[in-house]
Amino acid sequence: MNVNKLTLKKIFDTTERLEAPLFQRPYVWKRERNWEPLLEAVLTSADSRFSGKIIRPHFLGTIVLDQVPTPTGKISARQIIDGQQRLTTLQIALAAVRDICKKLDIGNYQKAFLKLTDNEIPLSDCADDIFKVWPTNADQNDFREVMLSTSAESVQKMPHSDPDDEWLLPDCYLYFYTQFLEWLNNQNGQELVKRLDALYLTFVEGIQLVVIDLEKDDDPQEIFETLNALGTPLLPADLVKNFLFRTALDGNNERDTLSRLSPLQMIVPITAILSMSCAVL
Repeated sequence: MNVNKLTLKKIFDTTERLEAPLFQRPYVWKRERNWEPLLEAVLTSADSRFSGKIIRPHFLGTIVLDQVPTPTGKISARQIIDGQQRLTTLQIALAAVRDICKKLDIGNYQKAFLKLTDNEIPLSDCADDIFKVWPTNADQNDFREVMLSTSAESVQKMPHSDPDDEWLLPDCYLYFYTQFLEWLNNQNGQELVKRLDALYLTFVEGIQLVVIDLEKDDDPQEIFETLNALGTPLLPADLVKNFLFRTALDGNNERDTLSRLSPLQMIVPITAILSMSCAVL
C-alpha cells in the first residue's frame, strides 16, 4: 500500500469519483459528535487565517482507497474502503459554502468551491459522474438532491419519505450552511472577501488526511475490518453484509443487481447463513 499525507485540494481537485462500496454502512454522522467538532476545527483555522496568524494544518484522520478498473473513456474511480463518512461530510460542507457564494453573488469563489465538488465531465454518459464522492446506495438519492440543490431553500423543500427517520444528509447541509453564513454575516466589501478567502484556504490547505492507496496484493476486506475494529464497533450484520457483498463482487456479480436489494431481501439470506452456521456448531 502507498501512504501519503494530502490536503483536500489534492484529493478533490481532480476529475475522479470516490465510491463507497455496497457493504459500507449508510451515512451516520450527527451534529454533536461529528459536525460540530469539524465545524469548530474549520472556523478556528479560518479565524486564525483571517487574523494573519501562523497555523498548522488540521489532521482529519485516515482514508483508505482501492483503485477500481474503469473502461477507456470512463471517469477514473476509486472505492472508499474506509473514510466515507468524513469524505461525504466534507463534500456537503463544501457544497454549502459554494451555495452561500452564489447567494452572496461572489462568482469567483463559487467557481473555486465548485471545482472541489463537481467533476468536469462534458463527454460522460452518466449524470452522476459529476460527483467527486458517491455514497452507498441507501444515501444516493438524498446526496444527489442535496449536492444539486444550489440553495438552503431547495434543501428544506426536499421530500422526506418518512418523518420518523433521521434526515442526516439534508440536515448536515443545512447545519453547515447556517453556520458558515453566520460566520460570514455582517461583513461587506473587502472584509467579506477576506473572510471567504480565509475559509477557502482553510479547506484547500488547512485540512489534511492520510490517504492509503491499496495495491494489487492488498486485501480490502481485511483492512476494512482491522481499521473499524479500532473505532466504532461493527455489528455482526455489518460484517456478514461486508462478506456477502465482497464475495459477490469478487465473483463478478453485477453491482446494480445487488444495489436493488431491499433491507428485507438482504436479511433473508443473512439469516439463512447464520442459521446454517448455528446448526453446524
